[in-house]
Amino acid sequence: MIKKYINRVLFVSLASLLMLVQTFAQESDSTAVNLGYDIRVAADESAVAVGIASAKDLSKYFAINPSNALYGQIPGLTVLQNGGDFWSSESASMFVRGQANLDNTSAPLVLIDGFERKLSTITVEEIESVTVLKDAGATAIYGQRGANGVIVITTKRGKNEGMKVDISYEYSTNEPFRMPTMMDAYGYASAMNEALELDGQAHLYSKEQLDAYKNGMYPEYYPNVNWTDEVMRNTGFVHNFNTTFRGGTNKTKYYVAINYMDGEGLLKQDRNRENYSTQLNYRRANLRSNLDIQLTGTTQMKFNLAGRISGINQPGKANSENIMSLITGTPANAFPVQYADGSWGGSGIYKENPVADINQTGYGTGHERTLYADLTLIQDLSAITEGLSLSAAVSFDNNVIYWDQKTKNYAYVHRTADIDEITGQLYNFTSNSYGENTPLAYGTAFGGQNRRNDVIIKANYDQVWGKHKLNALALFHADNEVGYGKDLTFNRINYAGQFNYSFDKKYLAGLSLSYSGNNILSENNRFHFYPALSLGWMLSNENFLKDVSAINSLKLRTSVGLSGLEPGVPYLHLPSYGDGQNYYFTDNNDGNSGLQENRRANPDIKPEKSLMTNIGLDANLFGKLSLNIDAFYEERSQILVSEASSTSKVIGVPATLVSDGIVENKGFELGALWQDNIGDFSYSIGAQYSLAKNKIIEQNEVFREWDHLKRTGHSVDQQFGLLDDGFWGVNDGLNGVDNISPDGIEYTYTSVLKPGDVKYVDKNGDNKIDEFDMVAIGKSWLPEVYYSFTLGAEYKGIGFNAILQGASNVTTMLNTPGVYWPLYNNNNISTFSNDRWTPETATTATLPRLSPEENMNNYRASTVWQRDASFLKLRTIELYYHLPESIVNKVKLKRAKVFFRGMNLLSFDDFEMMDPEQTKLVYPTLKSYNIGLSVGF
Repeated sequence: MIKKYINRVLFVSLASLLMLVQTFAQESDSTAVNLGYDIRVAADESAVAVGIASAKDLSKYFAINPSNALYGQIPGLTVLQNGGDFWSSESASMFVRGQANLDNTSAPLVLIDGFERKLSTITVEEIESVTVLKDAGATAIYGQRGANGVIVITTKRGKNEGMKVDISYEYSTNEPFRMPTMMDAYGYASAMNEALELDGQAHLYSKEQLDAYKNGMYPEYYPNVNWTDEVMRNTGFVHNFNTTFRGGTNKTKYYVAINYMDGEGLLKQDRNRENYSTQLNYRRANLRSNLDIQLTGTTQMKFNLAGRISGINQPGKANSENIMSLITGTPANAFPVQYADGSWGGSGIYKENPVADINQTGYGTGHERTLYADLTLIQDLSAITEGLSLSAAVSFDNNVIYWDQKTKNYAYVHRTADIDEITGQLYNFTSNSYGENTPLAYGTAFGGQNRRNDVIIKANYDQVWGKHKLNALALFHADNEVGYGKDLTFNRINYAGQFNYSFDKKYLAGLSLSYSGNNILSENNRFHFYPALSLGWMLSNENFLKDVSAINSLKLRTSVGLSGLEPGVPYLHLPSYGDGQNYYFTDNNDGNSGLQENRRANPDIKPEKSLMTNIGLDANLFGKLSLNIDAFYEERSQILVSEASSTSKVIGVPATLVSDGIVENKGFELGALWQDNIGDFSYSIGAQYSLAKNKIIEQNEVFREWDHLKRTGHSVDQQFGLLDDGFWGVNDGLNGVDNISPDGIEYTYTSVLKPGDVKYVDKNGDNKIDEFDMVAIGKSWLPEVYYSFTLGAEYKGIGFNAILQGASNVTTMLNTPGVYWPLYNNNNISTFSNDRWTPETATTATLPRLSPEENMNNYRASTVWQRDASFLKLRTIELYYHLPESIVNKVKLKRAKVFFRGMNLLSFDDFEMMDPEQTKLVYPTLKSYNIGLSVGF
């Protein structure tokens, strides 16, 4: 009985039948969506902007972290890949309608079954639907948590049917998507000689030594080590098991999911003779139990319990965070992996042997424990007045991480010898020893803890009279979050109300109100008011369109309102203190530091305020085509910026932050899906396109003498650098003794200007090349354009799905040491530098000359190193076969499916060496090949 009332509550006005429109709502209601706080909304009576992905959409991906199943799924949701390890950087970065503030607080609010929780702690198999709330009409009710958008995850629940059991197993092999190709020993030594020569210095390596590297002579003294091959194997693997039980009666419904995955990384352990593993390994077990119990004819209880136990294993030193730095940072000729007597290679310059770091430094094991529990009681109060219900929910969440470590050190040696240029024999042998072998030492470390409690009380009123329908909601939400560390306790309260009215199923109106606050602001600024209004017009229900057979549904909608975002830095209204200068006393002149004020307290800090307007259209045409179009404009104000540019340093206290920043964000989204059946053949073709473009209006920017230096007026994180004008040539008249160019321009970043150095444009005309010549180059690191294409077809149980996803209007700067910026500070060099300037390649070179020193003129942000990071990736392709019932029934099954999936197989881009989404030295992104079986009982 109570379900009837819950399903009729109109929490917010819903907008879109988006690109991938699916009938995914839980239980028997195929026209409702959960938009948070466990409120369900009728899709044909809504007027706000949301995006939806169903369990069927997500199942096309193999993803340890569900965020990696969202690429290209929902217009307006930008999902960017990070590193490829299973436990940290494998989580994707998500943005709703781009970025509208100035710092790193652009992540949306993620709710799982109505409560704020980490998406990484659940599995894809548990998810019924993902709903993205995008405009103020949908997010205002979240008060100071909604400005960055809200992602609402609904997990699966039981149904009134006999028990169904589903079991699946998927095996995945993975390999690096791309890896930098570092130069071999001969290439490195030749490049170093070249760099020294261009710097006017003597060669480091003789011809005989170069020949030894090239020909493999004397490998202990002139080694040629491919560290990538020595450290990493070709493939890793993942086992993924999943079992679900789903069913129930009128009184009790249940959904139980058990998941176990075990994944191994790409490290080689062929030199590990110990009785323990140093392989990168991640193991995880998830358990979820969702219960719906009808306690009485008017009282329902929902109880959700979810837990996760995970474990990480890694070497004592070479973990997933530094493994790529070790591989790419150690030259091929630095030292051999091991000498003939078993000693590990090393040197005074390169103090870490990548292979020894994996095999001989012990191991560490991380443990994470997560518990989610929530209980909801729903009371039907129709006996008091028809359509009234009351619900109360409480939750308790806890997450803790700790480490056990058994680590040790190893001794290593560096042996050298010269080669006689006449006899070719070795002489002048040296040997230097470093470090020492130590036994395993046990240690522990606490990785952190987070605890959270919520209380949510709601009153719902749902009434229909004649052609009128009214839905009303009153809500109280209090939560307490305690993290591990200073200033990580958050208390929040949200009073919210919502009123939705529809007339004759044609005209829709919604009003959302929130009055929310928290403890991290001063008492005078803690609570703020956030209203939003949404309007909709169901044109397809008008008489003049009712008989148009081509139009199944057509709706116009608009919304305007406010939502907020609590400050990313807490407790700015309180003074902050830290260590001050030393003072000395006693006969021994002992020193102790005092305290000093780190920043001035600012009681006027306010939460960010987002004023957003949205206009959209939803249509379903010919019974086959679903269209969605949205355009939006947002002004984000009260953003934290430094007061340093507007406050004198005379006051003697470091600058604080003030709520003066303003950013403009605007764009549009388009989604389309064509679905059709021709006999036994069904197919779908979909596309989506999202544009989100921002501009800084105010950021309290320091005075800049020239307009081309101003960051205000550009996009957030717009890249700035020097404009290059090619390279100086050997015949350009450089005098070789100072930094004055032939045309009289002083190059301030170098003391001597040489052929092969970058020639820059003197933007401000002061005859100097310095920071005052920097201009906006390229775009931001966050794509302005995000798009995808989907294809799917099935014939008599045989089918395929494919998703291609791309991004454009995005720029990155190639400044990774060794991979892109070679040699200086004892860096390595990759084949990327093959395009460097030499006297012979002066007319075709795209990169400056080599130098063994940190050449500040050449290695700095400029158009030389800027690259367009646009890409189009084949995110997933799936081939599957549903076994026919005649075969399945013989083995007492209800259904069976075999499938093959490929993930991240291709990328069309202009990049070399690395993934265009991840150019930092992290564990490489992966492509994978999966095979699986799913059966149902």
